[in-house]
Amino acid sequence: MYLKHVDKSLDIIWNHLDYFIAMRSGTAINILIQWIKNNKNIAPDDLADLIIKQMKESFNLNLLL
Repeated sequence: MYLKHVDKSLDIIWNHLDYFIAMRSGTAINILIQWIKNNKNIAPDDLADLIIKQMKESFNLNLLL
């Protein structure tokens, strides 16, 4: 059942790749803007770790779906 969901999700992504790219690039740009507004108060490596943790947690909680 899970694999059918994954296959369907991948089909949606590939059929509308432009929207997927827009979402991902918008997220990245907004994170960088916020980081600059906060005077780059987090080291780049720490920011990357924070982003990865947030994305994993969002995925686990189905916040991105």
